[in-house]
Amino acid sequence: MPALRALWLPRLVDAPIVVLVAGNGKRGGVTGSGARSGASLSEPMCISFCPRTDEVFVGNAAPDDSSSGFIASLSLVTGEMRHVPLPRATHFPGVAVSPNGEMLAFSTGKEGGVGICLRGTTVVSSALVAGATRGFADGKGAAAQFDWPAGVALSHSNGIVYVCDRNNFRIRECRLNSDDPLAEAEVTTLAGSGDPRCIDGVGKEASFLCPHSICLSNDGRQLIVGEDAAVRIIDIDSRRVRTLAGSGRQGYCDAIGPNARFSGVLGISIDAAGTIFATDAYNHRIRAVYPDGHACTVAGTGVGVTVVGPVRAASFRFPKGIVVTTNGSLLITEFMSSFVVGIPCAAVPEPSRYAFGSHVRFPREVRQRVATVLVLARSNADRIVRAAGSLSQLPMSLLAILLETVVYACFPTVRYTGFTRTHALLSSSSSADDDSGSDSSSVEIIPVDDA
Repeated sequence: MPALRALWLPRLVDAPIVVLVAGNGKRGGVTGSGARSGASLSEPMCISFCPRTDEVFVGNAAPDDSSSGFIASLSLVTGEMRHVPLPRATHFPGVAVSPNGEMLAFSTGKEGGVGICLRGTTVVSSALVAGATRGFADGKGAAAQFDWPAGVALSHSNGIVYVCDRNNFRIRECRLNSDDPLAEAEVTTLAGSGDPRCIDGVGKEASFLCPHSICLSNDGRQLIVGEDAAVRIIDIDSRRVRTLAGSGRQGYCDAIGPNARFSGVLGISIDAAGTIFATDAYNHRIRAVYPDGHACTVAGTGVGVTVVGPVRAASFRFPKGIVVTTNGSLLITEFMSSFVVGIPCAAVPEPSRYAFGSHVRFPREVRQRVATVLVLARSNADRIVRAAGSLSQLPMSLLAILLETVVYACFPTVRYTGFTRTHALLSSSSSADDDSGSDSSSVEIIPVDDA
C-alpha cells in the first residue's frame, strides 16, 4: 500500500483529528504531489469523489484576472495533483464525476455554461453541451441559458446532468445525447419558479433561494439541494419539492426541521446510511442532517480560521465543497484558505442516538419536540443569563439544562452530543497509529497567504 494512502485514509477513519489533505495555503494552480508541497489550489469550491479510482476532483476559481478556473484531480493513492483540460475559460467551475471516473460534468460559473469531459486511458476530450450566454431559457445546446450555474450532479445512468441555476433560482435538467455525450444537450427546468424564496411545491410551483449545491440520493430517485439557509429534497419523478431542514431564514441553530438555521449551504453530500453532510459556509462549520430533519454540528468552532488537530478544537475558514468517501470520511474544500481538509467518520453523531439513548425509544413526535426545546433553550441560555430584563426566562433555561443533565446521567451510553456547544464525540486520545510521528492532540493553526 502506498505511503500516502496508509497515512491518510486510516487516519481519517480512526483518529480524532482534522487533517490537511491538499494545498499549501497559497492561491495558485501549480500541479504537484501531496499536502503542503509545491502543489496549490485556488479558492477551491465544488468537490467530487470517484470510488473506483480513489480520485478527488476539485473545482478551483481563476488564480488571477488573466487566468482561467480549473478542475484539479487529486489521487488519494499517490497524492499527485493534475489539471483536467476544459474546453473554454471558466472562473468558478462546479464538478461531478461518474462512479467509474470516465465522465465529468462541470459548470462554468459566471460564463453560464454546462459541459462534459470524457476521460479515456490516454485521451481526455471535453465540450460545452449547453449554455453560451447568461440569462434564462430552456432549449438545446447554445440556445439554452443559465445565470451562474453552480453545483452539478450526474444521474446514475450518466444520461442527465442536474444543475443549480443559482441566480435564476431554479434547478435545471440537461439530457445528454445517448450516442454522443459531447453533443448538444436538451435543457429543461425541473423545479423552481424563479422567485427567490423557500417555498415547497411541485415543479414550477416551488421556489428556491439561491441554490448552490446538489447531489443525488443513494437510490438516485431524489435530489438533495443546498441553498442559502435550507436543505431541500426533490423527488425526481413527481418533481415535488420539500424542505428537510431550515426555513430560508439565515442563522445558526441545531434543531429539527424548520427550527434549524443555516447560513450558506454551499456544499452537500450523502453517506451510505442516508445522512446528509453540508458545509455551513458563513457559520464556518460542518453540519449533518438526518432523514428526520434533525440538524447538528459535526465540527467547527465558528471562528473563520483554519485550525487542524483534535475535532473539538478544529476550525474552518469558509468551507465550501464537501464529499463523503468510500470509508465514510469527509473531504472539505476551504475556499478562503485554498486547502482540502479531512474529517474522520468517527467524529459524526450517530443518527439513531437521540437524547434518550438507543435503549429507550419514545415516539418520534415526542423525541422531536423535546429535542427541539432542549436545543433552543440550550443555545439561548448564555444570552438569557446575560441579557438585562430577561431573567424571567431563566427558570425555563435552567429546567432544560437540568433535564439534559438527568438524561445523560440516566443513559451514560449516549454518544450523541447535539445539545452541547462542542458537538464532538471523540476523546483527545487516538487509537490510530500515526506514521508521521505527529502528536494528534496538538492544535495547529495553518498560515495562509492571502496575496
